[in-house]
Amino acid sequence: MTTPELHLYDADRRWVGGGPLLPDLSREDALARVSRYVARRDAEGPEESPLPRCGGRPRFYLWAGAGGEMRPLPAAKDGGQPEPVFASDARDRHITPSAP
Repeated sequence: MTTPELHLYDADRRWVGGGPLLPDLSREDALARVSRYVARRDAEGPEESPLPRCGGRPRFYLWAGAGGEMRPLPAAKDGGQPEPVFASDARDRHITPSAP
C-alpha cells in the first residue's frame, strides 16, 4: 500500500505545501493537524514567510492520486499545538520557473 500524499493550496488555489504523510498517521489526523496549524496562524495575524514561495496560508487540500476537486480545509475542532504531518517535502515537484 502506498503512503497517502496530501497537498495544500492557498485561497487562489496555488500549491503551498505537501508531501507523503508520516507513517501511521491517518488522513483524518493529518487534516486535523493542518487545520490546527492554520487556525493558530490565522489568530496570530500576518507573518513573513521564511520560505521563498508564492501563495498564502493553506485553505484547500487534495489527496494525490484521488482526483476530483480541491476541498476546503476543515475547521479546527480543538486547540493545541501543531504537530508534524509530512514524512518528506514535495516542493521540488512543484517548483515552476517564474518570470521576473
